[in-house]
Amino acid sequence: MLNYWMLLPYLIYVDAQIGVGERLGDHCLMIATQSSARLINRVCHTPGLQEADIQRVKQFFGEKKFSWYVESRDVESRLILEKHGLEKQTMHPAMSCDLSTFEARISDTDMRIDKIALDGAQLETWISVAAHAFSFDRDDFGQAIRFLIDNIHLGYVDLYLGYCDGEPMATGMLIKHKDEVATVHWISTSPTFRKRGFGSVISARLLSDAKNANFKIALLIASVLGKPVYESLGFHEYAQYDVYGN
Repeated sequence: MLNYWMLLPYLIYVDAQIGVGERLGDHCLMIATQSSARLINRVCHTPGLQEADIQRVKQFFGEKKFSWYVESRDVESRLILEKHGLEKQTMHPAMSCDLSTFEARISDTDMRIDKIALDGAQLETWISVAAHAFSFDRDDFGQAIRFLIDNIHLGYVDLYLGYCDGEPMATGMLIKHKDEVATVHWISTSPTFRKRGFGSVISARLLSDAKNANFKIALLIASVLGKPVYESLGFHEYAQYDVYGN
């Protein structure tokens, strides 16, 4: 059985072994970017959350928005967060895929997928496509993504850009951790290209690359709409996380 306390930090980009995230106090792990948006300003905690931990986090972020991820069954922690004025924003299923059983499928779409450079024009295109797909402010999203790329150690993050008829229209991010775990992030498809299987195709490419690099397990946090796509690729839900915010 997967230990959600151990895996959640990977899903919110907190992994000191690859260069991102930090501990605040005895129980809180977090990542704080230069962005004022809550996109990648994220917090989670280990068992034993105290009210003093929440005060430290709120003082650290100040006026910046942040998201606090808590396992849905952890009623005690949720009540403490609510007591200190944090409100539930949304809920996401966490999913895992055993890469030893994953088999890449032959795609019948006319999609081309490139692993792209982490700077320059391709990165800017990747940011634009993903920001549009998720309805994010492009400047805030770009600032957060550049923070990740600048701070994660070289070789531990890959970006993928999908094209259809020469037009960039899909994205994905793969982060490779040191204990044979890979995490999948920012799978997106531009609105005009949805419902054609492109999200599944680019997700499968990331999983195939992770498997070929000898990673054993892939993790992701899914949206409710995206969950069936990931289930079709072999992912299974192992936890649900409530997301609180200031």
